[in-house]
Amino acid sequence: MKDVKKLLKKQAESVLPDDAKVKQGIARELGFAEREQAALTTAGTTAAAKSKTKTPLLVGAGALLLAIVLFLALALPALLRGESALPGGNKFLQITSADDFYAYGAASVATLIASEEQAQPAAQALSLSAGDGVQARAAQDRLTAEQEATVNEYLALVESLLSDGAIRHETVQADESTGYRYAMTVTGQDLLGGKAAYTLYFNETLTATGADGGETEEEYSIEGVLDTGEGLYSVSGGKKTESEQDESESELWFRAETGENSYIRVEQERENETEDGEQESEQKYVYTIVRGGKVAERTAVEYETEQDELELKMTVEKYGADGEKQKDELEFKKETEKGKTVLEVRARMNGEETSFRIFVENGKYRYEFSDGSSSDHDRYGRDEDDD
Repeated sequence: MKDVKKLLKKQAESVLPDDAKVKQGIARELGFAEREQAALTTAGTTAAAKSKTKTPLLVGAGALLLAIVLFLALALPALLRGESALPGGNKFLQITSADDFYAYGAASVATLIASEEQAQPAAQALSLSAGDGVQARAAQDRLTAEQEATVNEYLALVESLLSDGAIRHETVQADESTGYRYAMTVTGQDLLGGKAAYTLYFNETLTATGADGGETEEEYSIEGVLDTGEGLYSVSGGKKTESEQDESESELWFRAETGENSYIRVEQERENETEDGEQESEQKYVYTIVRGGKVAERTAVEYETEQDELELKMTVEKYGADGEKQKDELEFKKETEKGKTVLEVRARMNGEETSFRIFVENGKYRYEFSDGSSSDHDRYGRDEDDD
């Protein structure tokens, strides 16, 4: 990992909040150590009392066995303190806390930042390599270079959400020299098993709390810096929860500054409702990309299950300088063909329905269309000779 002290000092003027904000840390004492010590003491006392009724031989064996059990039950959580993971499958269902969301936000926003920075002005020219006896179809069966660039922009995020690997995070006390109270390490995985790691330094503040009748409300905010391994980005975020009887709503957001009046923001809107004894939950994740003070893109992401197979659905809205909006809908499903990882894609782009396949290879994405044509694109963060 980079020397964060040097990076923070070097880029302080461009990405860090002012001194007053930096020093706004509040106590978020977790109290794990005290609770664990109390549990160990209580359990040890109980074990000693019970052991008096055993024979001397059984006393020794029983005490040893009990000590092992107590160690595994109580000491292991201490060793794993602050660590959590969002496993493969529908990762959204595993986001149950603010820290889970901040970890997801940091990882997903980092992939979009890297994709934007590495995106080419235009996709490579289509290779009309139709085989013998294959007649090329009308142009709408393929994608334009601009449409392929749109798909390519989100493929790193698609890989993260459809991979079998977990999004793991662990929060610890940050070094005082960073100016932040907490440091969260976040690791993710792509479809070929490649790992990516990020570090989020942040402070958290309780900004509002209250109760009105049977309704309660709480608001938290965070501010900090995201180290993607390629650069530092000033970030902010927040959590708002409202609960009333059998209903609860929560809103979470995470934002990274990418330039002057430019940023990427992800929001979670979640509703839980209990009806006839059954709990229903709805989640929606929306990414907003702002460039130069204007909304350039807004993309909604959700999981869908079709015939017991997990799919990822994206709705991408792009806004032109004249305010014109273009809406594209994409559905991705992960497959394996002859040992190769393939994304089956169904899409409605520029009003036309189409389907195609994307082979995920080290260093590139290979698009293949039904008319036999294909095109290659750089794969974010991976070289052709990577393992």
